[in-house]
Amino acid sequence: MTASLGTGRRTHASKDTYLQAVSFIHRPLLNQGTLIAFFKLLDEDVIQDMLWYDRDCRLADKYLLAMVYVYFKRANMLLADYTQRSFFVAMYLAADMEEDDDGWKRDLMQWALGDPWRHQYRDFLQDRDALWESMQYRAAVSCTTCHEVMSFAPNHPAWQRSRRALCGGAIRDYLKTKSKATYSFSVRVPSERNREE
Repeated sequence: MTASLGTGRRTHASKDTYLQAVSFIHRPLLNQGTLIAFFKLLDEDVIQDMLWYDRDCRLADKYLLAMVYVYFKRANMLLADYTQRSFFVAMYLAADMEEDDDGWKRDLMQWALGDPWRHQYRDFLQDRDALWESMQYRAAVSCTTCHEVMSFAPNHPAWQRSRRALCGGAIRDYLKTKSKATYSFSVRVPSERNREE
């Protein structure tokens, strides 16, 4: 298990580290087992690699990661369902809700499905729709709810992933009139061959 979440350093964490990092107060959204399972899911190699390459936190900032956890809870997922596939499906749904730039979602697809992602795209979208339906179409997550999730383990590396202001995905209409400058960013997504090395 690693605990770096894209900080450039990969350190191994024990189960005790997870237990120490999480202060548990009774709240219906959170419980010890699901939060530890979620943190362990974030330690999987492909997810760790994506977070490491995503240094600007465009694909996965702390709020999108908190939304993924909330989606898991709203869908009443079993711990066995906390998989890499379900993570990327939930992350894609969160990006659909919060981001305006479809290019970032394509980058997310490459991480989720690998290089031949276009052939699997339709099945992936069906999984996204099934997740959305299992949550009774409640995909909006308030900032307050995200902060509640983060308050249980405020020092966890996942909650340290803050996006810079210029890397925001949604550009609000009232901000468009103030600045006519456009910004372009790119994410380097490794090929399947580079991921295995």
